Amino acid sequence: MEKRFGDFLNQQDTINLRNIISDICGRNEEEVSKLSGPEYLSDYYGLIRMRHLKENPKTNTAFHLALTELHQMVYSYSRNYVLDPFRRLNGSPVVGQLQPHEREHYQERMKQFQQRWVRFLDDFKEFVDQTNHALQYDYREAIGTHFEYPKPL
Repeated sequence: MEKRFGDFLNQQDTINLRNIISDICGRNEEEVSKLSGPEYLSDYYGLIRMRHLKENPKTNTAFHLALTELHQMVYSYSRNYVLDPFRRLNGSPVVGQLQPHEREHYQERMKQFQQRWVRFLDDFKEFVDQTNHALQYDYREAIGTHFEYPKPL
């Protein structure tokens, strides 16, 4: 699940929302940051992922911590890299200024990203639910499964 989440941070992925926004903005980082905000999770993810690979969580406590860290990254990504940029893009003059065929092209890429993200969230929520149940976490220990989903374009 952690590796699959890391795929969303791949800056070379053409269906990555930040990459799509960068294309729309002509790779102008200043314009990208207005729509997408700062790019910070890649570094954080790399550090956490390396630690998880080195220190394979062997106890329930270590596993719980690792899953909590992953949950926090997924939540931050959802909020800062998906929901907020989609809200900013709605009605943005940047998208409105595109030629109709360009707009359709970018909207299709954003739709593909959105579908991929929703599939990941569904799978992640199921994984966390199963883990909460299998490890018999009570309500104080259980890792949350509520995520806001992006609205259809």
